[in-house]
Amino acid sequence: IREVSKHQQEIQYKEMLSVMPMYPRIVERVGRIHGHPWTSKAMALLVAADFLIECTGKQTNSEQNPGVDKFLDACNTFFLVIFSVDLAIAIWVGWFRKFFLGPNKFWNWFDVAVILTAVIGQLAGSRLSFLRMIRVAKVVNLIRKFRNLSVILSAIMGSITRVGSTFFLLLLVSSIYSIGATDLYAGVSDDLYGSFGRSMFTMYQVFTGDAWADDITRNTMEPGFKLSVALFFSSFMV
Repeated sequence: IREVSKHQQEIQYKEMLSVMPMYPRIVERVGRIHGHPWTSKAMALLVAADFLIECTGKQTNSEQNPGVDKFLDACNTFFLVIFSVDLAIAIWVGWFRKFFLGPNKFWNWFDVAVILTAVIGQLAGSRLSFLRMIRVAKVVNLIRKFRNLSVILSAIMGSITRVGSTFFLLLLVSSIYSIGATDLYAGVSDDLYGSFGRSMFTMYQVFTGDAWADDITRNTMEPGFKLSVALFFSSFMV
């Protein structure tokens, strides 16, 4: 029954193509090839290969192996061309609107940002060569191929709004304490409290728990013990 149904679908598809104008017919055929499961698997393998080659290249000492840099540059160009062509075809067969506003729009916009950044890095030469490495971020797309990882990612994306609200609250509290620290302790340590930005970074260090008691609080107290300093930083931690 499945074979018969599949055969009927093929017949209907060919009949539909026969009555379509030439240009939409070409787009339809290219889109079908581009969206075929084997094409998706091939692209996934290329993304994984790009990622692994980049990791291996960074592990290898290019000074001891001069040919490594040339090989990596060739791989960079090859994968960037392949991914750019793939993106261009996806936009073309998706009629722009479907690609940018369809159900996978967030992933599509992510692909556009990654590839455009990598292309800019390639065209800019050595000045922005590091941008070419952004290309390997496409490996994140492989998450969609694994159901368990997709569930985790969906849960994370769904919680971004609440996490964003929490982050804004922490940023507000840190800003208030940074203003106070700049006013109170700028004369004690210019490196730690000389400006709002320095105080903000200091409070961030305190927030992470990175030696905030021994390195920051006690140095601010010196000489001797100061209750006001202890209460200031302790209240921030609480």
